[in-house]
Amino acid sequence: MQLAKDTIPTWAKFLTVFGHRQRGLVFRGQSDAEKPLVPSFQRHIPDPNDPVRVEKFECEVLRQFQRRAPTLLAPAIVSRLRYRVDWWAIMQHYNVPTRLLDWTYSAFVAAYFAVSGEPKSKGAIWTIDVELARRAIGIPSTPEDIERDCWDRDVRVIHFPELSIETDRMWAQQTVFSVATRVMEEDHERMLASLLHSVPDDPARPLAFAKYTIPAEAKREFRDNLRQMNITPASLFPGIDGFGRSVAEFAYDRFQADEAVEGRTDEGAPPIR
Repeated sequence: MQLAKDTIPTWAKFLTVFGHRQRGLVFRGQSDAEKPLVPSFQRHIPDPNDPVRVEKFECEVLRQFQRRAPTLLAPAIVSRLRYRVDWWAIMQHYNVPTRLLDWTYSAFVAAYFAVSGEPKSKGAIWTIDVELARRAIGIPSTPEDIERDCWDRDVRVIHFPELSIETDRMWAQQTVFSVATRVMEEDHERMLASLLHSVPDDPARPLAFAKYTIPAEAKREFRDNLRQMNITPASLFPGIDGFGRSVAEFAYDRFQADEAVEGRTDEGAPPIR
């Protein structure tokens, strides 16, 4: 199975491709289509050529989070954090670099992340049939299995674990994760391509492994339509910080709409953090 590629130039085309129910699929949106599917930890590692140092760095980041986070998290969440992948899932959603990569069961949530930043860059939505991927892996993806595999350097595989914990952000974003057993592994698109290489293409499942590009000039149209569906930072990031992001994004889009009416050019959105 090869990675299918296409462009979605309009919201109408997006609805044609993704508007019906997508059984078994997960999606990932990125605001820059040229960036690889690389987890945040891989972008922060101090020396990718020194595996021992990298593993020590990852363990230290985890220890730092484990020391203080329990005083800030709900007791019901803390009591269920048994495995490293559980901790990584929590860390990931509070801006700590981990080896996890976020996906979502919602194509609309993925679309938001594809169009919410990088105003001069094309966005992208990746799709993968997660059940097909799990079958191709051929080994269990429980937290216990991942705990074992992530510390065995002879194991090279990508998991889509089913976790027993979920924060308000994970619930709002319908989150699922992929995780490579090697912390310095190449980007997840390459791993998935290798994993699915021997799987035959299925014309009835065109989204089983695909990448759809959204032109930069179409991003505001997408955001406008997603806002009408209440897919905004306020809904995806529950709390005052998400509400603040929503107000900032609305103000920027409203300003750019007024500029367009007056015939001025878009100089690019300031980063919304």
